[in-house]
Amino acid sequence: MLDGLPVLDLLEVTADSTVVANLLNRHQSAVSRIYRQLSHDLELNFIKQSNGFYSASQNHRVLACLREAAQLLRLKNLDRLRWVSGSWNYLLLNSLDVCPPPLSRGWFGEARTLELLKTRVLDLAVVSAIDSLPPGTFMDDNSDPHVFNGIAAFGLGTYPLEVSAHSSHPLIGAQQLSPEDFSTYPSLAALKGMFYERSLLLRSHGLWRTPRRLRSYSWQRWEGESNDGVTLVYTNPISRKILSSSLEIRPLNYALDVMDRDVLLVREDLIDVGSIQSLLAIMRKQYRMKTLELLPSFGSL
Repeated sequence: MLDGLPVLDLLEVTADSTVVANLLNRHQSAVSRIYRQLSHDLELNFIKQSNGFYSASQNHRVLACLREAAQLLRLKNLDRLRWVSGSWNYLLLNSLDVCPPPLSRGWFGEARTLELLKTRVLDLAVVSAIDSLPPGTFMDDNSDPHVFNGIAAFGLGTYPLEVSAHSSHPLIGAQQLSPEDFSTYPSLAALKGMFYERSLLLRSHGLWRTPRRLRSYSWQRWEGESNDGVTLVYTNPISRKILSSSLEIRPLNYALDVMDRDVLLVREDLIDVGSIQSLLAIMRKQYRMKTLELLPSFGSL
């Protein structure tokens, strides 16, 4: 049973049987056969739902027991931990020297991230605090974890959110900008409900007005929209530096006064697990090193 469980779990994470086949070094046909057989044997009714995600619709108690046992085994070895990045820090995290690397995720927004942590499909996630923590949460990058709804959040790095655009955009270099100046131009937004707190913050500045129907993040379809010369996008100093080899993108002379933070999320009952603490220490060190490498004059994330 535990041998077939990774197929179910990875289908829930990636929503793509071909990706799962590559991750497990199996043929796609074998992946389909395994999940259908396990679903039948355990009476899970594990199928791809109308929303594009795989999930079981019955016998959840049995599945939960199997996942608890499987997670216990994974947690014994740092190299076996299963995790995802957020949407906005994907490029940064893929540039770090962290093993194992983050899994490809098949969703936009963080509600599903929290769900998969609680059901033990994921062991941890490194995402934006704005998108995952309760509004108004204050925490320091090196403080004790902030606990909410059975999830613990560890701070990794803090950075300012920016309004950015292609270097040819009419507002580049303009002074004393106001939200009214943004009304003439499209400004990226996700579909309603995906990034509730982020959308409120940006809409208060006259931004987040042009929805993109995205199922998962890619810089080509997010920050890359700035290539049209008119669309306003959102960056931070780190992501902008990483994207500089692919995009001619610059921040506007406008202060959002919004600080974002990357946080490592785990279930509350896993806070003191050795492999989790080891990866947390590695992540914090790597964040500091990458910041100094990319932005020597930028004191800290």
